[in-house]
Amino acid sequence: MLKRILLPVDGSEPCLRAMSFAAELAAELKASILLLHVLDNLPARRQLKDYLTALEKNPALHEAEIESVRSALSESGEDQGMEILADAEQFLRKKGVSEVSTAIRDGDPSTELLRAAETGKYDMIIMGRRGLGGLKGLFMGSVSQKISSLANCAVVTVK
Repeated sequence: MLKRILLPVDGSEPCLRAMSFAAELAAELKASILLLHVLDNLPARRQLKDYLTALEKNPALHEAEIESVRSALSESGEDQGMEILADAEQFLRKKGVSEVSTAIRDGDPSTELLRAAETGKYDMIIMGRRGLGGLKGLFMGSVSQKISSLANCAVVTVK
């Protein structure tokens, strides 16, 4: 029985179509959905996060610097990712999905989606189909292609 759905979200049009499909399916089957947004794991983001962790060990001495680093992190896509997740959660709840959770991760989208699917023991991944286009797509393949071929659970790609 289908009880756990992993739904990667990026705010794109294909993602919105996948969300609609997932909402209908989850509401009908009373399945839970994890909304996952993956930020590219840029070295600068990683360094900023490590620096922030070090500063937060003594916040009284580094208050201004902590705010500066938090601002830089928010500009690197984290705030936008959180907004995408909040909008997606609101959409699913309005469509009748009662059990929705969210997560944001840093890393390669394919790797992080596969890791989440495996560790969370999801029954299905529902995602939008979107090609990379050009030579990059020919050599690297799309995230949806990688997930479809490597996931240990059912994968539905929505056009």
